[in-house]
Order: sequence, then structure tokens, then C-alpha cells
Amino acid sequence: MIDLIILLVEYLRQHSLWLLGILIVLQNNGVPFNSSIMVMTTGVLAYYGEFSLPILWVSVWLSAVLGDSTSFWLWRKAGPALIERFPRLKARVDPALETTERYQNRYGQMTVFLSRFPFSAIGTFVNIFAAMSKYNFPAFLASVALGQLLWASFYLALGYWFGDYWEQVSEVINNTGRLGILLLALIIVMYFIARHMKMQKAGGRKG
Repeated sequence: MIDLIILLVEYLRQHSLWLLGILIVLQNNGVPFNSSIMVMTTGVLAYYGEFSLPILWVSVWLSAVLGDSTSFWLWRKAGPALIERFPRLKARVDPALETTERYQNRYGQMTVFLSRFPFSAIGTFVNIFAAMSKYNFPAFLASVALGQLLWASFYLALGYWFGDYWEQVSEVINNTGRLGILLLALIIVMYFIARHMKMQKAGGRKG
């Protein structure tokens, strides 16, 4: 992974920041780039004077917000049409979307915010569910803007402050990211197990 990042950074040096912006937008639309490590690496380049840190920070933040916004509207427009093509999938998805809509109404802003930072690995999936459950876009955008502000600041700061040790830090970030995903998945599973047990208990009382 580090070798690929180094290769992409060499292209960044030649093609300026627009390439980084495109990669961030693509990742937020589901293309598997490790943009967190790339952003941290450009922070290292800013440390060595190859990029202006304020310009880099604004570029990364705006690209991330743009990527999430395009992802949201892509699924808002194309998602329902895609599901309509598959009746069996629609029968399963529609109840899930109703549940998601109720959840988004209560916890939507916090969920969107946390899926930008620190749980950025699930950001695309949250975009999809938010879009297809017809979540309010201004509320989505506000959470995205704040979450991506922290995301961009965190990884750029890591690269800038630990410029001489960026490879070691990037390995820690990779491992921490995987651990975060596992912990989040465990929390979700425990939540649904507890909810299922509660519903069974309530059903037993009624019976």
C-alpha cells in the first residue's frame, strides 16, 4: 500500500492538487483509494515545503465535501430506479429503508458526522442509506462539512507534524482503521441483538 501511495504522490507532484481532489471525490463515491494515507502524505510534502499547507487544507476539505455531496445525489436519483429493476431486492430493501428513515430522523446528523471522522471507512455506505431514505440534504451537508473538516485537519496535521516518520505513522493509521471498523461492526451487531431480544420479550408479555 505504501508503494502505491508513493507512486500516486509522484503524480501529485507533477499534476498538482487537482489529482488529489479527484481521488478523494472518487473514494467518497465508492472507489477504494486510501485517501486518508494520501492526505497524510501530502501533509508530509507540506512539511518539506512542496505544498502550501493552508491551500492544501482547503483543497482536501472541499474535495471531501464535494465527493460526499455527489455520492448523496447519485444515490438519491439513481438508487430507487436501480432497486425497481429487481423486485426481490426491492421487497427486502423497502422495509430496511423505512427503518433507516426513522433512525436517520433521530440520529442522522451524528451518524453522518461520525462516518466522516473517525469511522470514515463506512462513509460511502452512510451516504447511500442517507440518500435512499430521503434524509434532509442541508442537515446531511452540515454534518459532512464539519466531519470532513476534522478529517482533513487530523490527517494533514499528522503528516505535517510527523513528517520524518510518516511511514511508521501510516502503518499505525492503517491498523487503527481496521480495528475501528471491527469495533463499529461489533457495536452494530450488539445493538440489533439487544433490539431483537427486547422485541421478543415484549412479544412474550403480550402473549
